[in-house]
Amino acid sequence: MKLRPRIMTSLGVRLVIRRLQRLPAGQDNVIDSERVGRELRDLIAGMAPEHIDEEIYAAIDQYVDSYVSQFRREMYERYNSDLIELDLLETRLRPYLEWADEVNSDERSRVEHMNGAVTHALDRVSDPDQPYRDPIRPNHNRGTT
Repeated sequence: MKLRPRIMTSLGVRLVIRRLQRLPAGQDNVIDSERVGRELRDLIAGMAPEHIDEEIYAAIDQYVDSYVSQFRREMYERYNSDLIELDLLETRLRPYLEWADEVNSDERSRVEHMNGAVTHALDRVSDPDQPYRDPIRPNHNRGTT
């Protein structure tokens, strides 16, 4: 079996796993409708006595557009930062995964070779027509003086 390179130790893998667990779960990616409703009510209440409906509608549209664009910008920035973090973790894990795949491939190859050897031995032993030959040759010099 090949020795594991010093690229990534089990401690390094555990640290990467901890960093993965600390990534945000994405549950805060929702619009706070209560805050938006409260701010819209305050906006309308402040404008209602002095402005006409078209001005209020325009202010509401402007508020909603700015809120949605700010929300989309924050989500895009969060998405980019999470993606950068995942790319860094992948970069750290890639050599370890390649090493593990190589070791796994070597082990599978060994198991296949052993399986072939056992099958061949069983075929030789179980075939009555096959002449049996002792794999260990007797020592003819033993016992002679």
